[in-house]
Amino acid sequence: MFVIAETYFSENALLPGLVVEHFGGGHRAEFYLKELQKQDATEEKVTPEFIYTLMKSAGMAEVELQNFTVMDPVTKRLEDAVHGKNVYAVHRAKRAAGTEALVFNTPFFSKHGSNRKNFAAIALMLALAEYFKSKLTEITGVIQECILRVK
Repeated sequence: MFVIAETYFSENALLPGLVVEHFGGGHRAEFYLKELQKQDATEEKVTPEFIYTLMKSAGMAEVELQNFTVMDPVTKRLEDAVHGKNVYAVHRAKRAAGTEALVFNTPFFSKHGSNRKNFAAIALMLALAEYFKSKLTEITGVIQECILRVK
């Protein structure tokens, strides 16, 4: 169990015998960071649709865009509402019932009210998603092979 910045992580749910403590996908995070910075330098900037395509290129099959509106709880006026778009992806393990998941949440801006874009965190999230997808596929194959050998 690790507790970092008020985040609880239990490795027991992730098959402790298969835990790898070193993430070797730093080069992929650098690739995604360069892609985000290159796009941001263009007139189109980085949009949710661009992040959507990066998630697809990372191998995520279920990628969706979600519009949202947050109303001001005090004024409740539409002109005070904040509108935006979320991008999310789901990778389902083939062998599981779909009751457990890892959830990564990366804000576009570093802090509330900040203009600094959080490209490094987004790039790391994309690299981790790519890495976990490859490992889940690999682990699923190993488990399926073990089940077949037992039968």
